[in-house]
Amino acid sequence: HGGGAGGGVYARGGFVSLTNVTISGNSSDASGGGLALDGAGLRWTGGELYGNTALSGGGLRIVNTIFTTARDTRMTLVDVGSNAAINGSGGGILLEAGPTQLIFSDGRISGNGAFTGAGVSQSGTFEATNALFSQNNAFIRGGAVHARAGVTTIENSTFVENGSADAATPFGGGGIYHEGGSTTLQNVTMRANTSKAGGNVFKAAGGLTLGNTLLSKASGIAASTNCNTTIGGSFNLADDSTCGFGLGRDGFPDLGLGALADNGGPTETILPALDSPAVDGGTTTGCPATDQRGALRPQGAACDVGAVEVCSNPPPAPVAVKPLDGRRA
Repeated sequence: HGGGAGGGVYARGGFVSLTNVTISGNSSDASGGGLALDGAGLRWTGGELYGNTALSGGGLRIVNTIFTTARDTRMTLVDVGSNAAINGSGGGILLEAGPTQLIFSDGRISGNGAFTGAGVSQSGTFEATNALFSQNNAFIRGGAVHARAGVTTIENSTFVENGSADAATPFGGGGIYHEGGSTTLQNVTMRANTSKAGGNVFKAAGGLTLGNTLLSKASGIAASTNCNTTIGGSFNLADDSTCGFGLGRDGFPDLGLGALADNGGPTETILPALDSPAVDGGTTTGCPATDQRGALRPQGAACDVGAVEVCSNPPPAPVAVKPLDGRRA
């Protein structure tokens, strides 16, 4: 337990290197319940940031990080789960405004809670690649990601069953709430994220771009629309018309999506059926060379829409990111 920032680890300046490390069960009366970085670089490969709490930045809080190739801030094959910001932003991860950076890849951000931005609250530069965002829940906005300012880039990633609970407009964005700066979603799959407005995506300002992205709204008692307003973009698909993707891209009664499952690669993914409109439904322009699992793109005439490219031989899963002791499936 820490009275200041960094309940588990606090680094001011310098560089933190972690390999197959678990930071769990720590708390702070301020920010960064598990880990707080102030002007420090980070290279974390393998492990967990789990069950930490703080007023803000329940798992990790980053400010004034270093922008060089050798001393940047990266997390690879790390699970960020069940952390909580008790009365603030960034249940899993909080990136403060300013020269603040995090590159997150091949890991999960799941089951975190906060007032806003339960998975990630970001005002700096945040890049997520080959990531799973699942079951993060915010009280008012940004269940998985609250893009407050700065530059947010999410590629080859899956958002599923994240939520924003408050019923009042303009709050919402169970998947992502874009408030400012620049946000780009490229080959992303969003399914069954919930809120009263924009269950998958809430656009509160300009600067939001979607490409080759697949949106499937929640159904049943948790039903909500995909988007709160027209977003547009290139080669996206949705099962309602709220995002304004246009003729032949909106309103599919069935996108042919499987359940969240182990389909190979570092995290669980959602695999489209062979007859899904997502298969060969995208464009190679801006399409990543591989999918969320590491399978080559394209497998057919064009890239598939969403995070997963349908193929006959999915890549194996690396051991480092598999859940430890069955805490998360």
